[in-house]
Amino acid sequence: MSDHATSAHQRDSLHHGAEHTTTFSSQGEGAVTGYMALFNHPDDILHAAEKVRDQSFQEWDVLTPFPVHGMDDAMGIGRSWMPWVTLMLAGAGLTTALTLQFGTMAFDWPIIISGKPFAAWPSFMPISFELTVLFAGVGTALIMLLTAGLPKLKPRVLDARLSSDRFAIWISAEDDRFDLVKTRAFLETLHPLEVREIRGEE
Repeated sequence: MSDHATSAHQRDSLHHGAEHTTTFSSQGEGAVTGYMALFNHPDDILHAAEKVRDQSFQEWDVLTPFPVHGMDDAMGIGRSWMPWVTLMLAGAGLTTALTLQFGTMAFDWPIIISGKPFAAWPSFMPISFELTVLFAGVGTALIMLLTAGLPKLKPRVLDARLSSDRFAIWISAEDDRFDLVKTRAFLETLHPLEVREIRGEE
């Protein structure tokens, strides 16, 4: 048997064994804010994400220590709207630069410089380029941080190993389909290592 086949067999054995060893625990105090299911392998989290997507949950996420190829499709995530934001910000920067330069040099304070026409647009291009890049770059970064709810002075750590070798699916209690009993039972059908009940603020 090849090394690849052996490793695949070992993963399958671990996976099928996990369905009998799934544990349940509670973390934190207060009201339940969601469930977290922990997995050991990227293939397992990928298949689990597909099943969560098929259940039509809306308030959920996948936490991995590195990007997992195919995860966007598995979660049903469409194309991001951020490129449109960047395009609009770039247009705003270009418009600001051209308006300022044409308005100043051609109308508000026209000055003859080296015999050039007042509206010498080729000389306006460096500033126009710089403001286009400035508005697009800085604006995109700020909007991305705001929409992600960052920065957080005291970020909540759901599990320290999520940045090392663990994979998790998080389903928020704010989801319309969330149910303490049914959601937990559904997560257990995904054969995770552990289903953890998270309490307190998200």
